[in-house]
Amino acid sequence: MFNSPVDQLEKTGAKDNASHGSVIKYLRKHRLVLFLGILSVLPLLVTQLFNVSMPGYISHILHASSVSYGITDMFYGIGVLVAGLITAKLLEKMTKKNLLIDFFLIASLALLALFIFKLNLLTFAATFLIGLSNSAYRR
Repeated sequence: MFNSPVDQLEKTGAKDNASHGSVIKYLRKHRLVLFLGILSVLPLLVTQLFNVSMPGYISHILHASSVSYGITDMFYGIGVLVAGLITAKLLEKMTKKNLLIDFFLIASLALLALFIFKLNLLTFAATFLIGLSNSAYRR
């Protein structure tokens, strides 16, 4: 008998639901895979949250003007540029694993410094370091 496309979709959907269950079982059994997956998305998530929250941080926490925001954004861009220029050279001298760990620590410390110390000049430096480390992560 002829199977309609709807029948075929229903059969496929049942198989997909079964595979979702097996993925969840696999991730429960192999928690390191789940941890590494979350860790690999973290720099992108932090960058997005950082870019969205920076105008409010400059305005409400630092009580600074749009000029400070522009300078902060410029330092982020300079950090990205420097990352593009030095990452290949650093990879010649360091292993990729060590470089990723170092840049992760740099970004973490810069974000922690922004949380603890509310200073304009520190914000410029931390933003540079965040731009540097997050861009180098993606290489």
